[in-house]
Amino acid sequence: SYMLLQGKMIIEKDEKFSKIAKSLGLNVKSFNVEEDLRSLIGEDFDLIWCTDFIVHTASPFKMLYDSRELLNESGKIILQIPLMSVLNKHKSSCHLYAFNKKSLVYLLETCGYKIIKTSGCIRRLPAFLNIIFEPLLQIFGTNIWILAEKIPEPKINKNKLFLPKWINNN
Repeated sequence: SYMLLQGKMIIEKDEKFSKIAKSLGLNVKSFNVEEDLRSLIGEDFDLIWCTDFIVHTASPFKMLYDSRELLNESGKIILQIPLMSVLNKHKSSCHLYAFNKKSLVYLLETCGYKIIKTSGCIRRLPAFLNIIFEPLLQIFGTNIWILAEKIPEPKINKNKLFLPKWINNN
């Protein structure tokens, strides 16, 4: 599980994986992304890549909402997570949440993103099988990929929520 910021920086909390990435000469930051991302990372990015990441966070909403602040005006985010499945393959003692395609799309839109593309492709399948089964894989597959673009303002009805201090109350 890691977060990659436009190929320039990797955020990896696990010390073992962080050491491996550093040994390869990669710029690795090791901190909890649920802290204030903006103060920990002082630059903007065109792309954030999160592989099997948000299911490990206590607040996926906060992580995605805060990530918007790291993106340029038309910045994009790519998420890949294990899908909540009929066979419970998504369950793990280190996963705090389980999503299906519909709930993840809703979360991203609530956080201020526009969905560009979704995919349920399985890397180990031949390409023609992914093409044939793509609609079913997005619902019943083992993972989901989503490409989304930052929109100017999240559509949050702040009058009907009990919001913490970290969310912008303008």
